[in-house]
Amino acid sequence: MIFSFFFTKKYRVKGKGFTLIETLVAISILLIAVAGPMVVVSQALTSSYYARDQITAFYLAQDAIEYLRNEKDIAFSSNAPEGVFPQSTYDTCTRALGCRIDTISKRVESADGTTFLKYNNDTGAYSYTGDNNSRFMRTIRITPMDVDASPENETLTEYKITATVSWKTTANTNAMRTIDVVEYLYEVSSF
Repeated sequence: MIFSFFFTKKYRVKGKGFTLIETLVAISILLIAVAGPMVVVSQALTSSYYARDQITAFYLAQDAIEYLRNEKDIAFSSNAPEGVFPQSTYDTCTRALGCRIDTISKRVESADGTTFLKYNNDTGAYSYTGDNNSRFMRTIRITPMDVDASPENETLTEYKITATVSWKTTANTNAMRTIDVVEYLYEVSSF
């Protein structure tokens, strides 16, 4: 009864427009239609940044492992005893904190857990020299392991190489992500 009072021709507004409720409903629908895809795009962008950083971290870890593999092969080809790593590299990388390896300048130093790699914009390479700090830290550890590898109980030395790369995320600079890459190398002269 009350509603019929407002909808009679006598009290109806002559202009044909939207009421306040219709406008609010239209704005709500528009906000939902726009906000939903924006949230999805934001999450996709965050995921792609994480994937990019994770791939970079993996390559930085693999770079250090390949450097050590090359050092071991050079030591073997130059008839160094047992084909192991150079003594200075071995001594530095077997410490508790591990070592940091600059594969560009071919330097091996004790790791301190606070030094970030630098990024060279001209070459696209990471090293510990330069001006542009990157978000990545790299630590390498060499762990000797004895392996009984033959029926005659000959003991071979196996080296566990662990390359740990940590990085600050782009979304939150206080958050750190870490990736570990492990590789096992044997003494070459044992085969």
